[in-house]
Amino acid sequence: MLALLVLILLPLALSEPKHVPAPMADPVGFSGTYRHAAERLQITLDGQTYGLSIESSGGADACSFSGHGELSDGLLQFSLDNWKPNATLTVRKADDRGVDVFSEQEDDRFSLMYFCRGGASISGHYAPLQP
Repeated sequence: MLALLVLILLPLALSEPKHVPAPMADPVGFSGTYRHAAERLQITLDGQTYGLSIESSGGADACSFSGHGELSDGLLQFSLDNWKPNATLTVRKADDRGVDVFSEQEDDRFSLMYFCRGGASISGHYAPLQP
């Protein structure tokens, strides 16, 4: 009986362990949670696609945005084509470990107000949220 058990378990013990790849790390360090006034920004990474969610708590200036984008030249780019053709929301790292949200196109500098009420905008500097 013991010999049979050894014959069954020995090949398993001598076989190479299967390599399970680690999840892809965020190469630039965008992933995290940030805050700007009442707005909370969450950046996640799934493979090579970044997720961006901006929400604010109620009030007259409440904002809401959700989208998927990619890393390009050290910046996160989120297409706003569903709202306005060729419009882009850009996120860049700031010196204080925070992020800046803006539109690179001069014509669209007010486009990020579309996602808010009361004249507010999702553009601005977001500081890292401390755990």
